[in-house]
Amino acid sequence: IPVGAGVRALGMGNAFTAIADDATAATWNPAGMTILERPELSFSLGYYRQDVSATGRDGGSDGFDLDHVSGVLPFHVFGFQQTVALAWQREFDFNSATSFASQQTIGSIITDSSVESETTGALSSWGLSYGIAVSSVLSFGVTAKVWDDELTGNSTHHTDYSQQQVTDNSGLVRITRDSTVGRDTSVAEGYSFVIGAMWQPAAQWTLAGVFKPGFDLRQHEDLAETTSVLVESSFGGPSLTEAIDSGTASSTFAYPDSLAVAVAWRPSDLDTLALDVVWTAWSQFAVERDGERSSPLGGGVAPESFDDDYALRLGYERLFILPRWVLVGRAGISYERLPGLEPLSDLDSATVEEIAAGTDEWWGLSCGVSAIRRRYGYDLGLQVRRGSDVGTNVQTSAADAADVTTLTVRGGVSFLF
Repeated sequence: IPVGAGVRALGMGNAFTAIADDATAATWNPAGMTILERPELSFSLGYYRQDVSATGRDGGSDGFDLDHVSGVLPFHVFGFQQTVALAWQREFDFNSATSFASQQTIGSIITDSSVESETTGALSSWGLSYGIAVSSVLSFGVTAKVWDDELTGNSTHHTDYSQQQVTDNSGLVRITRDSTVGRDTSVAEGYSFVIGAMWQPAAQWTLAGVFKPGFDLRQHEDLAETTSVLVESSFGGPSLTEAIDSGTASSTFAYPDSLAVAVAWRPSDLDTLALDVVWTAWSQFAVERDGERSSPLGGGVAPESFDDDYALRLGYERLFILPRWVLVGRAGISYERLPGLEPLSDLDSATVEEIAAGTDEWWGLSCGVSAIRRRYGYDLGLQVRRGSDVGTNVQTSAADAADVTTLTVRGGVSFLF
């Protein structure tokens, strides 16, 4: 799922569609930019950690990177409040690591398998946004994004994958097969849009909607593969064969349509409560290579097998007015239904056709704080997400499920001119 921009949104559990009143609005709802009356610059940094717990093992990964840089310029022309913005954003984080082992027995033949995989990198975009308030209570906005590693930088992810299979037939024949694959994937071309609206029917209420049409990213892949097979037999000496292969390929990453409907309620000038409901067409989530379309989760499952599903996000914000500072406290909770694979009941007798699409459930808790003085704002946010019995075929073997916990810590600074 997307990283999401900004520290305030993170601290509110990403329930930000009906608020979006800062320089990160281009990502959440470009219609919210019209609330701004002064030019604003902002940036944020993020720390990401993933911990994976599965049968017989624990693993994880972490990383630190620049998340978001944006500038917003409000202006008033022809009697309408309008805004333009330019933003660079790290959209998807790929940092992860996993390793697992399995055993298969068929008669007197025992096969032990072990897998290690590590991915680093991200995908980023440049976004140009425009918003207009057509009345005092209604505004619209649109963000156009371009995805291209040569323009955005930080739009490449690298994967190192290694697998060892040891097959033993009661000591008569022992076959050891080692394979390693290195893959560099970078975005060559892609375009996407964010279309938003915001309506304030009463002073205390704001209603909002955002539609993000699905988009395709054309990707370039560099691959290098090494395979060795060692055969040891009680009937003769060992034999070793090795093969090295490399090449380039292209693929298309298809991200699905999504629609967010949101409401924000301000019972007082100091309190804000926000709710986002997000629907995503996960049946459109796909990767196409060599004319074959498949799910990015692997397993040979068709993308259409996954259910279109929803996420719920609830956030709260409270202002504390001090003599020289304004302090803001935030908290949020989220529930997300994401595509996943069902664990196989019996790996020994399983076939590819038995791998089935499923739904993974994730819960998230967030908190955050801001300190604002004059033209400067300093923000800090934290989110913990937990998925139980998820990660089949991604963080663990096809016959198992994993408990995955992610931690995001984000800090940022904003400046008002």
